[in-house]
Amino acid sequence: MTKVELELRVEELEKQLEEKEKEVSLLKDAKTQNKTYVEEIYHKNKEMNKLKQSLDQKVKSSNELGSKFNELAALFDEYMKTFEDNININELFLRNIKRARELMNIKITAFNGREGEKE
Repeated sequence: MTKVELELRVEELEKQLEEKEKEVSLLKDAKTQNKTYVEEIYHKNKEMNKLKQSLDQKVKSSNELGSKFNELAALFDEYMKTFEDNININELFLRNIKRARELMNIKITAFNGREGEKE
């Protein structure tokens, strides 16, 4: 090999070396970027899991609240039915009292009528 050929070969190898260094630099940048993305994804997943847990708790609380509301509505319905039953019972007592008064008035009138006949 001549000196010119050697110099050309050295230049060619230097160019290849520069290209390899660029490739290595790009790979390092890609690794760094990949690491950053992995960390971001990890943090996002962690945040998403916290949000899912929070959502699950909210849904559970909402379901419990709905259940309590339904229990309260059922209790109110029972109260209203009992109240209506009490009204019906009181109406029955009132009718019985009125009927007893009518019967007593009839007996008193009959008794007074007999008393009037004796005089």
